[in-house]
Amino acid sequence: MVLDSIKLSIPNALIGILQVLRLHGFEGCIVGGYVRDSICRILHHKNMPNQDFSSKNFINHNLLHETSKRTILNTLQDTKLKFTPKDWDIATNAKPSEVLEIFGFYNAYFKIIKLGIKYGTLGIRPLFTNDVGLIEITTYRIEGKYSDSRRPDNVIFTTSLQKDLARRDFSMNAIAFILQDDDSKEPQEYFTQDHCDINMRICDYFSGVESIKQKEIICVGDANMRFSEDALRIMRALRFGAVLQPRFDISKDTKLAIIACKRNLAHISKERILHEYNIMLLGSHVTSIAIDYRQVLEIIYPELSLMSKQQYYINMLALSHAPNILNVRLAIFFYSIDSKHILAALKRMRYDSKTLRDISKILALQNRSFPSSRFEIKESLGFAGEIIFKHYLQMLKAQALALEELQNTSLDIEIEDFELHKYKGMDISKYAINILEQDSKSKESSFKDKPKFSKAYSIADIEYIEIQSYDIIKSSECFLLLHLPIDGNDIMYLLDKQGINDKKMIGKLLNELLYYAMKQNMVSKQAKCKIYSKTEYSSMRDMLLDKAREMIISIGN
Repeated sequence: MVLDSIKLSIPNALIGILQVLRLHGFEGCIVGGYVRDSICRILHHKNMPNQDFSSKNFINHNLLHETSKRTILNTLQDTKLKFTPKDWDIATNAKPSEVLEIFGFYNAYFKIIKLGIKYGTLGIRPLFTNDVGLIEITTYRIEGKYSDSRRPDNVIFTTSLQKDLARRDFSMNAIAFILQDDDSKEPQEYFTQDHCDINMRICDYFSGVESIKQKEIICVGDANMRFSEDALRIMRALRFGAVLQPRFDISKDTKLAIIACKRNLAHISKERILHEYNIMLLGSHVTSIAIDYRQVLEIIYPELSLMSKQQYYINMLALSHAPNILNVRLAIFFYSIDSKHILAALKRMRYDSKTLRDISKILALQNRSFPSSRFEIKESLGFAGEIIFKHYLQMLKAQALALEELQNTSLDIEIEDFELHKYKGMDISKYAINILEQDSKSKESSFKDKPKFSKAYSIADIEYIEIQSYDIIKSSECFLLLHLPIDGNDIMYLLDKQGINDKKMIGKLLNELLYYAMKQNMVSKQAKCKIYSKTEYSSMRDMLLDKAREMIISIGN
């Protein structure tokens, strides 16, 4: 059967906007990530038959103007897809002034926001539903020269969808969904909170569907030109390679262009790079991307040149064993580099103050002795807090799992001159791994510090600490000053009774009492109603007060 449609479940608000544009004689189509992800989900469904989705069979290139043509879309027959993306993008041949005028008639239903009117973009927020956020409507446009490798010097509005799609970065992102011509409902019929199952036609001038079928990231047109125009597209390619499911490979020509244009990233703002980098770092396939594109990442983080190929590979392998937590993955990514260089890099890239504080604590834990007793675990918990200590253990565990995987790898695997036989048979579970810096003499670096060597702890040891820390928290044992059943007022009262008027002693005595409580496995005051009776809790308080008196008397003597 010959089909030209795909059935999708789309928010009514979006369909209503498309119908408004159509009613006033303009084209409107859905573009962007939703289109790509919809096709990807269908083509790579495990039960989907293998069909020919070449562009010549799949797409009617004059879809908007020659409705008599049909596209072959056998695998999409009776397909209905529903998922809600974060962002919605609509492209139209209506100019920004015309969009403003048209939707001015519907101000009871939509709020118009002037986002980037210079570049043809307006935001429309539906007022009748909370299911859909801001919808961006952008006029078809042709982009001028990119003098700064960041943004076009000027844009020229066009009435051609093909020319608009031609400016996109990758073919998988240069596809459009268009409403079927037979939908004759009035726009107001869609001004509800519901979703609607509707047939959409697909327009693809640049073999985007085929690239999705082949799971390839391919630039639209000349790859070098695309990356020279906007170098952020380099990071977008890496991000897509790391996060898309199933895994997409970056095509050979695109990869060569990425390497050739990598230095253009210096022209991109730190904030824009950081957004793409963080998403990439949390991707399921970040390990292979980070290994293949180290030289690109070194443009962003020259501190990476401090690592040998071996250590870098171990770190990137550890990412595949780490949870999707940014702090954990950042700590793993930079593992073995001196903390001052790591923090300098994160500050340079405009990380927020909370992330900097959290990473600082994880790095400080790395420089402390690995906790080997319940008391030392409490010390670490008190220093870093429950969450950061957990992140620290997750980082160590990921490193240990990576080294274990490395040890079990067959000898014939080579990665960038990485000689795996160096690690074969070594007891990496309990002892430090000596990462040989064979390439350090030939590597020019702006850093004088020698790279640190990676340390590995046994998975069993790390899991033991995890269990112990969980038990400490579950048992509500003291490891913070606020856990103590006494406070500064109690200490001040005892000092006054001994005639000691030194407020500096209060903090010192409280810390000593905390250590005492930790060694005695005392529970926190928050747990008094859960675990201990009022009498038992009072007994612990009295014990600490007696200990405080003893300390104060010794000071007086």
